[in-house]
Amino acid sequence: MCLKFTVCLLISVSIITAAYSQGFNSVFSKDGNLVWAVGSNGSVYYSATGGASWNANVIGSGNYNSVYSINQKVWVVGESGILQMSANGGNSWSGYTVSAQNLNSVFFIDENTGWAAGNSGTILRTVNGGLNWTAQSSPESVNLNCIRFLSSSNGIACGNNGKVISWNGSVWSSLVTPITNNL
Repeated sequence: MCLKFTVCLLISVSIITAAYSQGFNSVFSKDGNLVWAVGSNGSVYYSATGGASWNANVIGSGNYNSVYSINQKVWVVGESGILQMSANGGNSWSGYTVSAQNLNSVFFIDENTGWAAGNSGTILRTVNGGLNWTAQSSPESVNLNCIRFLSSSNGIACGNNGKVISWNGSVWSSLVTPITNNL
């Protein structure tokens, strides 16, 4: 019995190690049970078991940097301005190029309104679930690595060299920080 368990464990670890050997670039979960993760070479992973088991998909060939989901809608962004969207929990995907810059972070406040941030101060906004994106004026030209919102008029993005910018519903403004590291 112990030998059988050890062999099964070794096979499981070998399969998991091979599948995830390149690691995840971003992991998102709203509730700790449904988990999305993205990585390199078009890798998109989904778990309905809090990460105990994973379903792996390859969507395109690019490197993905961020994933976000609300209900059945999933958004993935990555290098060269790529956006992958699913409206049905990952059963099918639509791919778009929405920027010439790498996109490093994506965040939605509801199923329609969301933002993406990326290299060279890139900030994009959508109000129709990601079908169309509009560039927003950024006060910084550094790479923006993370973007988050409390509401449609209260958001923040951070990036290289300790740069932090805030959104008040109409404009992005730079915030002064003592940080010089990449955020």
